[in-house]
Amino acid sequence: MESAWFHGRLVNICYEFHQLSTNGLDKKQIIQQLNHDYRLFSKKEAFTCVCCGKPVEMVLPLDRSVHFRHKDGSECSYSENYRKYKKQKEKYENIKRHELGKTILRTLLEGQLKPYGITVQDGYHYKGTLSFIPDFILTFPNQEKIWAIDYFTGFKGSKGYATHIAKRKETYQSQGIRPFFLVDEVWLAFNPKVSAYTTFVESELHIIEKRPQDIDWNLFLLDLDPHLLDLLLQQPSKYEPFDTRSIVYVNPEDRTCKILRFLMTNQRHAFVLTTPLEISLEQALSITPDMETFQLYSHEENKQMVLLKEELLAKYYQILAEEERKLKEKSLFEEKHRSEAEERLQEAIYEHIQTMEERIKEWGQASTNNKIRSQEEMDEDLSRRFKALNSSYMKRKAELLIQSARQHILQHHTVNTYPEPSDMTTEEKVAMKK
Repeated sequence: MESAWFHGRLVNICYEFHQLSTNGLDKKQIIQQLNHDYRLFSKKEAFTCVCCGKPVEMVLPLDRSVHFRHKDGSECSYSENYRKYKKQKEKYENIKRHELGKTILRTLLEGQLKPYGITVQDGYHYKGTLSFIPDFILTFPNQEKIWAIDYFTGFKGSKGYATHIAKRKETYQSQGIRPFFLVDEVWLAFNPKVSAYTTFVESELHIIEKRPQDIDWNLFLLDLDPHLLDLLLQQPSKYEPFDTRSIVYVNPEDRTCKILRFLMTNQRHAFVLTTPLEISLEQALSITPDMETFQLYSHEENKQMVLLKEELLAKYYQILAEEERKLKEKSLFEEKHRSEAEERLQEAIYEHIQTMEERIKEWGQASTNNKIRSQEEMDEDLSRRFKALNSSYMKRKAELLIQSARQHILQHHTVNTYPEPSDMTTEEKVAMKK
């Protein structure tokens, strides 16, 4: 066991060890200091078990963790729970990281919860045998409710570890104990530079929760303009109905807590709605005014939603501006292409007018059958030349211009070929033209 009563106060020998280590002492020096401070009291049975009240002695080995044990070698629920606790932690956790983090968490929890009359104690102090021992037990005034806090440091993706966490959670709840799981930040896998998604190991899936702020994010998504929602989620339909979830990661050494809010895409992957929300660990371990949960939320979340909406709007307007620029470029290109086509058409018409003039002269001197053949050849030639024009508009324009030019030339040629006698009557002139 790590703790014992000493002159009316609780002494946690592991916490004392850690405090001395932060002063730069090595393990041998720390043991010497603890012996100097407490050995004589230990011999005089000044330390007693927090569970059964029997005398315990201080044990300071060089090769194992420091602890207390019953002086008469007896067992109680505390010692049994402690043995289970140590076995579970050694099997699943990063011991060095866990012990350091637990010490810091204890200090913060006691500081934040003491004003509310909430008692913070080691999980193995629980007066009753447990199959899973939490890091901390929080007991409310009049024992109206009990919370369990676990700090996970061992990054394990094994099926066994996931089962262990699932059973731990189920056991707490079956005994009327509310669980709170804090995951070490080493588990956090999110890098917005490479992906907007995160991936969970199976163990993390049992730690994911739904908090009141997650409902606020659902409402935010429902209120977004459909165009902005498309930009954010790419395929919003695969997330509907929206069900935002969250998970908490802590860094005790930095005294920080990061809250990840996300939408699950499949069994292990999730779309992260916003950059992990960072708050102080002191706030994260502070209780809400209604004493129903911890303040595991950021006071800046509403601001974060506004910023996200502004970013999406800016991106949307940028896309619209780019589309407008492309349309203008396309319009200019088509206008230039049409102008060039008209120039080529005018050149082709001029060329055909000349060709027609020559052929009409030949046609005027030819026989009737040859006239018909020459006309057909000329029409086929025109059809062949204008078949390559790109649009029906240009083809039709060319046809009208050629038709007009042909009529003009035919009329001009007919007048010049058959000059009117000066003494002919009007009726004779009309008949001559026909």
